[in-house]
Amino acid sequence: MNTVEKGDSFENFVFNYFSSLIQNGYLGFNPNQTRIYKQHKYYSKDRESYIIFDIAIEIFLFGEDQPYMILLIECKNYSKNVPVDDVEEFSTKVTQVGKHNTKAICVTTSGFQKSALKIAKNRKIGLWRILTTKNEHEVVLNRTINRTKENDEFISNSLTSEIITKNDCSNNIYIQTPLRFTTNPKDLIYDFLLSQKVLTPKSFFNQHRINSHSKNIPYKSKRELSNFAAGLFNAHHENYAIDLNKIIEKLGYKLVEINSLNNSNIIGKLETKSKTITIFGVDHYSQHQINFAKAHEIAHISLNHDKHLISENILATGQSHSVSINISQNIDRLEFQANYFAACLLLPENLLKAALKYYLIKYDIKNRGFSPLYIDTQPCNYENYKKIILPLTEIFNVSQETMKIRLSELGLAQFSLKTLPLSKSQSLHQPFSIFTTQ
Repeated sequence: MNTVEKGDSFENFVFNYFSSLIQNGYLGFNPNQTRIYKQHKYYSKDRESYIIFDIAIEIFLFGEDQPYMILLIECKNYSKNVPVDDVEEFSTKVTQVGKHNTKAICVTTSGFQKSALKIAKNRKIGLWRILTTKNEHEVVLNRTINRTKENDEFISNSLTSEIITKNDCSNNIYIQTPLRFTTNPKDLIYDFLLSQKVLTPKSFFNQHRINSHSKNIPYKSKRELSNFAAGLFNAHHENYAIDLNKIIEKLGYKLVEINSLNNSNIIGKLETKSKTITIFGVDHYSQHQINFAKAHEIAHISLNHDKHLISENILATGQSHSVSINISQNIDRLEFQANYFAACLLLPENLLKAALKYYLIKYDIKNRGFSPLYIDTQPCNYENYKKIILPLTEIFNVSQETMKIRLSELGLAQFSLKTLPLSKSQSLHQPFSIFTTQ
């Protein structure tokens, strides 16, 4: 394949790839309000002629006939890092056709020179590295990654390293926006929108919300999810201990548990095509984190979310209960259902109520009108946290945060704590066999 053919092939891939991103909501655009072109031209006053761009995406506000924002995409399929000069040249071409509503994205498989990252940031250009050019245009779904120096360094290195393969990490894309490093496509669009003065990013995404698209995800109420999870628990527990590995096996999935860390955030990966769940860092992460990761992926499978997901990474850094708002609306529903189902599977309502009741009676704790259990920083209530919450986390093998959220959601406890008082290993009171004691 000669240089021209190689470039055309990659350009075709990028066109199909971004078409898939738009159709699946990963950029936050309503497909009906978005147009994508190959080899599209825009007039340059400086040249007094047209400049042709590899890929152009025009995004419209409802009822408008002129695009609110234009994304101009340059495709670079090099064997080495994209040089800074190429990024500067691309920036110059973009500014000639529109300084306000045009945004530039440079896409490559090979990475960028480090100096290119600085130029791109200062000129508000998005840099996007994709590791695979498979025909299915896979998009790995990530939850929101907390902004930390370690994460920024990891993504920065992934953007600039010449030799990197998909096997080296659990993401297939790395992005630098004008404001941050990310692996989330919608973050780039959000940061582009911050420079637009007509609408806030939130207003823009609300304007583009795809209500009809979200209907593809069947709605299940909390009660339905709770009952479904309880039925799964009842079918697979032994002495009230849930066997998550056995559930995964019965669902027809292969479980792979490895000691090595994929990167500083990834704890679990779901791959629906190969029917595999991979757990990373089994000697590094707590059993609480691993259990929630397994339960979360079990939820996706049990709720038939494999029809909507190719793959998903679950992160250890974020709050396990949080629902990402940085993906499209339909993915929000998937994630909420999976998180809620996982909590119900690990903390079945009836058993949790029985366990809490046991400890309330044991320590003669009365309902003072707030909820059966009230925890704040007062010494007596603080002590109740150690006597009740910590043992409950050991019984159900979940984190304190997961326990707090589940008890609060069921109206069984109310918390007014800014920080958690103790880790599980510091618990001074061991749990009792509450299930056989009246």
